[in-house]
Amino acid sequence: MMAASGDAAATGSQHGSFVFPDGGRYEGQFTTHDGKIVRHGRGKFADAHISYEGDWQVDKMHGEGSFVGASGAAYIGHFDGNQFSGSGEYRWRDGAVYKGAWLQNRMHGSGTYTSPDGMSWTGEFVNGLYVNGKAHVALR
Repeated sequence: MMAASGDAAATGSQHGSFVFPDGGRYEGQFTTHDGKIVRHGRGKFADAHISYEGDWQVDKMHGEGSFVGASGAAYIGHFDGNQFSGSGEYRWRDGAVYKGAWLQNRMHGSGTYTSPDGMSWTGEFVNGLYVNGKAHVALR
């Protein structure tokens, strides 16, 4: 990571702007961890493929934030170590939406999936599959 500008402080969180070798940009809070500058606190990152605005912890998306992937799909909710985890809402480009619990980037727990044509499934999801009481059904 290369610092383009920043407010230096002797210790603790600082704020600045960075440009990565691949052209990605970060603006927000950072700190030093194990001798490296890492994103830590609130900040925005964007490159040619993805964007993320939210909480960072030791260079990982962690806490509340919003993410837009290369496909244009978007997630708003909780992150844990760069993964969707906890409560969140994911919107696919085709119009499908899942709102509910996540674990390790998969629909997991109570939630509602609504297909592009408006059909909804509400209930429990396990490891990305809807549980209808008889079987685990793949909706995506």
